[in-house]
Amino acid sequence: MKEKTFKSNVIYALTGRPCENCLQEAEMAQVAEEHEFRVNEKQEKPDIFYLPEIFVGSLFPHTQIESNIWVADRPLHTLRISSPYGVPYGTLPRLLLAYIINTPSALAFLGNSRGRFKNILGSEMTDREFDRQIRNLFFHTLIDIEVVWGGTSVVGTDSRLLIIGARDPSWRNYQDLKSTKWRKELQIHPLFFEFVNNAKQVVFNFQTYLSLSESPLAMDLYIWLSREWSSLQKKEKTENSFPLVLLQEVFGCEEKSISEFKEELVNCFHKALPYFPGFQNNVKLSEDGKHLVLTKPKKSVEAILKKDDE
Repeated sequence: MKEKTFKSNVIYALTGRPCENCLQEAEMAQVAEEHEFRVNEKQEKPDIFYLPEIFVGSLFPHTQIESNIWVADRPLHTLRISSPYGVPYGTLPRLLLAYIINTPSALAFLGNSRGRFKNILGSEMTDREFDRQIRNLFFHTLIDIEVVWGGTSVVGTDSRLLIIGARDPSWRNYQDLKSTKWRKELQIHPLFFEFVNNAKQVVFNFQTYLSLSESPLAMDLYIWLSREWSSLQKKEKTENSFPLVLLQEVFGCEEKSISEFKEELVNCFHKALPYFPGFQNNVKLSEDGKHLVLTKPKKSVEAILKKDDE
């Protein structure tokens, strides 16, 4: 992990473009149509979830780190996660973020009790630790996004995302890390809600995601495979090759040796691949062992994910 200096002289719009008015009317209409489809899909198939493509990979570290800053590098953008109470890590922040992103409105319902919400997320941690991680992620964690646009890195105040912040007065006292009060609803920050609903999305099955929660890397790999195989099916080429050193960065495993990372990645493939039946022959290591190769599957990725929900 390395520290970065973020520029602030150019405002980056939340749509992933330098400014929102760059979008043509037809493209804006398509975005609105896709959002309406996702809302309807979510209502009909409650386990079908969506994640902004820009978050694919390891958005959070797998284990606790000493620094209050986590930098996740991608080929075309960089994410900088920070919190004065420590960077969120492990399984729970991933599940919380997925849940919040897929609420149909900016008023998110968390359940009538803490126990019920813990059951939804499959959490067995203590109430105190559960509350602490919720407060840290929702109120204190900033997500800064630096995007390479036209060969230039741009970032600005509009790319600084706070999930909740102080916009919901009913939760104001809940920001206190010592509070034990449970609130069943919260108001998502309008900029965050706008961002996740305008962004290009990757589809995944939440129950599958939850079943992989013993391994944060397996969770990240599952969504990454969904994105990459879906993308490959829309292209003319039949395969994509990824250097393991690049994947090591994408999945936040730079502190491991390449051999350690390869071994862990293979183990996570054994966990994730059963959820892509018929895709086992569409992944392999290159002959030199330095690249992961994905080939175009015959089955539809989205059809497989939605079948799991039936």
